[in-house]
Amino acid sequence: MLADAAALATVLLRLQKIDTEALRDAAAASIAALRVEDQPPELIPFSGPARKALELTVREALRLGHNYVGTEHQLLALLELEAASSTPGRCTGAASTRTGSRPI
Repeated sequence: MLADAAALATVLLRLQKIDTEALRDAAAASIAALRVEDQPPELIPFSGPARKALELTVREALRLGHNYVGTEHQLLALLELEAASSTPGRCTGAASTRTGSRPI
């Protein structure tokens, strides 16, 4: 999501004064720290939080009446997960706000 500077989610994060390069670097460091096996499993087991993020992403797209799932839906889902966690703002540094029916 953060690799594409023109992606809607990246643009929205920048509008919220979030350093997307720092966020991308932090995500890359977290991913690099994971153990990589020679052969990936046939089925990739998603963790509970990852599964929830995917479900919320699809839910956000449907809620907005969109017939696609985009980075903006991922961002909304991650903000919703973050708002439900005990450490809001930890991942994005942004306060969680709902956009409601506002166009994105």
